[in-house]
Amino acid sequence: MYFIFNNIFYRPLLNILGVIIAIVPGHSLGIAVIVLTVLISVALLPLSMKMRRSQSLINEIKPEIEKIRQQTKDKSEQARRTMELYKEKNVSPFSGFLLILIQLPLFFALFKVLQNLNDLARDAYDFLPIFSPFNPIFIGGIDLTHPHIALAISAGIFQLAQGILTLRSQPKDKKPASDFATALQKQMTFTMPIFIVLISMNLPSAMALYWTTLSLFAIVHEVFWRPHGRDSVHIKQ
Repeated sequence: MYFIFNNIFYRPLLNILGVIIAIVPGHSLGIAVIVLTVLISVALLPLSMKMRRSQSLINEIKPEIEKIRQQTKDKSEQARRTMELYKEKNVSPFSGFLLILIQLPLFFALFKVLQNLNDLARDAYDFLPIFSPFNPIFIGGIDLTHPHIALAISAGIFQLAQGILTLRSQPKDKKPASDFATALQKQMTFTMPIFIVLISMNLPSAMALYWTTLSLFAIVHEVFWRPHGRDSVHIKQ
């Protein structure tokens, strides 16, 4: 497991960040983290869009799922018929798990990278030149290698804005209170920002900058993608 984490997530991320630091103006760590975050977001965009489409499809077939629940009280039979419905409608209910399985190790890999910033050369690939020294000072004199309350709060605020925007863009459910997934998502919308602020206060502020950029990218995508109907889906008949 450590081999997979180290060679698929940590070392590639470290070397990409090192290369970005070497080419950005002033070898700025802040600019490098923003560029890296955008690259990660773009790379994960196809998976993110697939997850969103699957969620939209599941919302469309909710009446049929509810009908199955009313027709039989047997949980195993409900599960079997629901999975058959997913297959019939070409719906992938577990598409979001793949995105999470990639995002989590990426987060921990980035955390490890930021912990080892002063020793980038140790895990650099042999074919790359020696990495340039980096400038940890960001806007307003913030040292990104140490926790900073302003960046921590900004990470929470933009996460909250992203969550609210995502909630408002979803189709309205006639019975949202009875839908566990919907209720859980609403709860996470308001608890996740608090969690991010608390965590960010104890991590290098470069992590808060990463979270802020990640949320900003998602907000921009939501604003400029949805109004044109580009994320609309139709159930396969």
